[in-house]
Amino acid sequence: RSYYGVDAVPTTVINGVKGKVLNQANINEQYETPSPFNLDIEHEFNADIDSVFVRCIVTAAKDLEEENLLLHVAMLEKEIHFSAAPGANGEKSFYHVMRKMYPDANGTLLKGSWKKGDSDTIYFSEGIPEYIYNLTQIHFIAFIQSKTSKAVHQAAKNNTMQLQDY
Repeated sequence: RSYYGVDAVPTTVINGVKGKVLNQANINEQYETPSPFNLDIEHEFNADIDSVFVRCIVTAAKDLEEENLLLHVAMLEKEIHFSAAPGANGEKSFYHVMRKMYPDANGTLLKGSWKKGDSDTIYFSEGIPEYIYNLTQIHFIAFIQSKTSKAVHQAAKNNTMQLQDY
C-alpha cells in the first residue's frame, strides 16, 4: 500500500504509473512494448520435502543501463480451500495466495549494466514455512522491477509440482 501510494480501492498502477486507466488500449500498449529481459524461474524440493530450492535466470534481451533494478521472488499457494470460512466475510476458497518473499520484500538488487545476452542466475534455498497448507500447491513468481520508476520489466511464474508419497 505504501510502496505504490494506494489510498483508495480500487486503485490501478500500470507499470509504475498510479491512476492510469485500465482499458484495452493501455493493456495493448504494455503488451506491445518489448521487455529488456527474459526471466525463468524453477523450484524443487529437497528429499525430506521440508526445504525448497529456487533458481531464477535473468537474461538481457537488449542492452540496458539502469540502476536500482530489483528481482522480487515470492512463494505462492495456488489454491487453499476451507470447509468453513476462516474469516467473517464467508470466503472459503483462496487462489494464488502469496506466502513468502525471498530473500524478503526488499528483493535482490541486480547489476545496473546489461548487454544483450548477459545472464545472471540467482538461487534461494529456504525451509518451507510451517503455515503452508498443501506442499503440492506451492509455486513461485518472479518479477524484475525498477525501484526508481516502479516499472515492471518482466515477470515469470512456474507451476506446482506433484510429490510422490505426499
